[in-house]
Amino acid sequence: MMGARNVPGRFSLTAIQAAKVSVDEETAAQRLTTEVHWSGARDARRARSATQANWDDASGTRAMEKGSALDAIWFDGATLYSKGPGCGRVMECFTGAYFGFGTITRVHTVVSKLAALDDKIQRHEYVHVRQYESLGGVGFDVAYATGYTLGISKGLSDPGQWWASYADTEGCAGLKLNQYPYMQNFMEVDAYSGQNFPFPGELGGGGW
Repeated sequence: MMGARNVPGRFSLTAIQAAKVSVDEETAAQRLTTEVHWSGARDARRARSATQANWDDASGTRAMEKGSALDAIWFDGATLYSKGPGCGRVMECFTGAYFGFGTITRVHTVVSKLAALDDKIQRHEYVHVRQYESLGGVGFDVAYATGYTLGISKGLSDPGQWWASYADTEGCAGLKLNQYPYMQNFMEVDAYSGQNFPFPGELGGGGW
């Protein structure tokens, strides 16, 4: 991780207390404003689907997405992003995060180091949102870990394919090694397939 995520003992601090340790007053005020806007967007989304909101509360995913959003705001310096067909509507998105990932999703919270999220990325991440909505947080984590493990097993049984993936992937050795089991993970296969479909109601279509 990079940036203010390295603040010692941050899990024992409230967001504002942690910000006082790691950022100046002006930056803290900006991040507090972002948190207020995120909270409003999240409340509006939850109000549109009381059934899903109740399930999120019962399954613990509400706390997961909140923690991910607050980390993105206060420790990764991310900016709330509401452009496109999905961000600000069916999920809350953040861009410009100071971390080593590309884009990650935790329930309805999407965090990216990119400056903008195009429609294809939003559709991909929305598939993960829907996976969380149906499986819950623990169920998603178990399914994702299972898919990744199966991807490793497949790579071990066919090392030539894994090596070909390694050779074709750009980046550090860890990223290159991870690419094959990542792409074989059935949760990602689902997401990559879903990124080619419109959002519900988009372009007059029914979507998923």
